[in-house]
Amino acid sequence: LNTGAKKAAGTCLYFLHADCLPPTDFCTTIIKSLENHDAGCFSIQFQPNSLWLSFFAWWSRFDIDAFRFGDQSLFITKDCFRSILGYDNNLELLEGQDIVKRLKKHKYQFIVAPSTITASSRLTAANGAIKEFGIYTCIILLNLLKVKSSKQAAFYRKYMSGGKM
Repeated sequence: LNTGAKKAAGTCLYFLHADCLPPTDFCTTIIKSLENHDAGCFSIQFQPNSLWLSFFAWWSRFDIDAFRFGDQSLFITKDCFRSILGYDNNLELLEGQDIVKRLKKHKYQFIVAPSTITASSRLTAANGAIKEFGIYTCIILLNLLKVKSSKQAAFYRKYMSGGKM
């Protein structure tokens, strides 16, 4: 992520997971959002969808760290990205949550844009919603307890079927 950011020529960076589709109006939304904010993301919907995933997607409309998903993507001004030293290369998981936490710590303005990104629900299909929710809850708790990222990643690899990092 940091290597790509260094090579980018523009003034705005956009990070998107490979199994996600941005909203059709993402360029316009990003440009408008960055007029008054330093960074942001989109709310999320899953494909295929389920009642359980709809519940989690609903929460992604709000700027709540516990309900921020890496799949929501990240747009950020290049200057802001540089000033917080980009992504933490030591993290194997939750790098999106970490960067937003550091943005807020440095008083940068963050927005959840009104458009919706579409993310694959393949992991939910492979694991089941309850198991996947439990795994993510454990990882968030491990992170709050300051357990090393490598141990969080080992936990993820051990219990998440089909999860690649």
